[in-house]
Amino acid sequence: MKPQVYIRVDGNSEIGLGHLIRSMALARNISEEFLTTFFCRFIPEALKQELASFDLNLKEIQHEEQFFSAVEKGCTVVVDGYNFDSVYQKKLADKGALIVVVDDLYQGKFNVDAIINHALGVLPENYNAMPFTQLCLGTEYALLRPEFLQLHDRESEKNAGLSLLICFGGADPLNLTLRALEVAGEFPQIETIRVVIGAAYQMREHLFQKISGMSREIQLLENLNPSGMAKVMSQSTHAIVPCSGTLLEALSAKLVVISGYYADNQRQFYTGFRHAKAFVDAEQFESDQLRGALTSALSRRTTLFKGIDTEIPGRFKKLFSSLEMQKKISLRQAGQVDDKLTYRWGNDRLVRKYSFTKNHIPFEEHKKWFKEKVTSPACIYLIAEYQQEPVGSVRFDLNEGNVAVVSYLIDSSFHGKGLGLPVLRSAIKHLAQNFSELSAIIGYVMKENLASLVIFRKLGFNEEILSDRIKFTRNWKNEK
Repeated sequence: MKPQVYIRVDGNSEIGLGHLIRSMALARNISEEFLTTFFCRFIPEALKQELASFDLNLKEIQHEEQFFSAVEKGCTVVVDGYNFDSVYQKKLADKGALIVVVDDLYQGKFNVDAIINHALGVLPENYNAMPFTQLCLGTEYALLRPEFLQLHDRESEKNAGLSLLICFGGADPLNLTLRALEVAGEFPQIETIRVVIGAAYQMREHLFQKISGMSREIQLLENLNPSGMAKVMSQSTHAIVPCSGTLLEALSAKLVVISGYYADNQRQFYTGFRHAKAFVDAEQFESDQLRGALTSALSRRTTLFKGIDTEIPGRFKKLFSSLEMQKKISLRQAGQVDDKLTYRWGNDRLVRKYSFTKNHIPFEEHKKWFKEKVTSPACIYLIAEYQQEPVGSVRFDLNEGNVAVVSYLIDSSFHGKGLGLPVLRSAIKHLAQNFSELSAIIGYVMKENLASLVIFRKLGFNEEILSDRIKFTRNWKNEK
């Protein structure tokens, strides 16, 4: 049976539908290997039907306690919304859940297992997160629905003329759709204008009046499913969209995009993609700003942005598979009875290949060293077991200044199974939860040890290149 993932998210005309749409994209990208259940207090009927069409489960709730009562120890929970703050996260953590946050603001403290933020320009140091938190940042983790990933590699259906798509998401509370349409109507060289509105759009009457009074034909499309939206994008050459998930979809479709922001939660998204020159800047979508951006954009037929790839579903599957493996990992304190086990690991040819000490270590020498380590108050030596079988060790040597230097290894017979990240993440989580005075973790990795380099980078460690190794550092303040 597939493992279960719970997703807590809402959407309506006040909140907007962006959180729901991107969470649905995440669920669909992992659906081959995971079952997902959405818990929603607010969700439009059209999106209920869309969830059902993709065999994604939905449980509607009236209050949060209904959701918390469903969460059990070992659950994997995704939360996407600005009200799911550190207090909410702690309540989930206290129930033993593994927590993934979908975020775009990096405000406050995060006590979670992973953070997904698909904006450009976001750095690990932007987050006040725990040292075991995996940081999934940038367009490598773009929350795109499969139809748009497929569109990225597919031949477009565009004809020779200019065609413009206008879409401000499912709600558009400021009715920027109408303003963009009014400005676009001033450009006779645009042969086709397609306007897409969503389930939470509240200003249809004003929009209908405007369209009926225009001398040109406007295609008005409502509540498109992902396939319908992808088809519209494949037929368009240009798009006016906000800095949201719709921008990523338009970029994946290789449109020339005019974009900007109208809400504070879009500002950082806007800054990163503007710096990458991913769109023609319409700033805050004032009429003059739109007019200038359209004038510039219509002279272009290709986008300069190449930051979307089709490996995204695989990355999300690896993230959730790693969390699933973490549930099956247990840690115990190493004892003197482990001297033969750790001796075998330490002298393994593949382990020594990436060790800073290459020579074979005699057993008596190892036994003496090992006894000193497991009896020292300045050393935390852990044995990691996966499904009750020892698979590796993690050692933290405590230095002055409350700094822990970490060393870890995985039994070579388990190499290539993806255990390195969940083992190290579990050990750092144990350290953070039990040693509140620590201020930093440092790890040293050989430049040739590509697997360990990837693991430390995924955990958001800062890196410093030394002559024969790379030094990784993660600073944090563990507040009890």
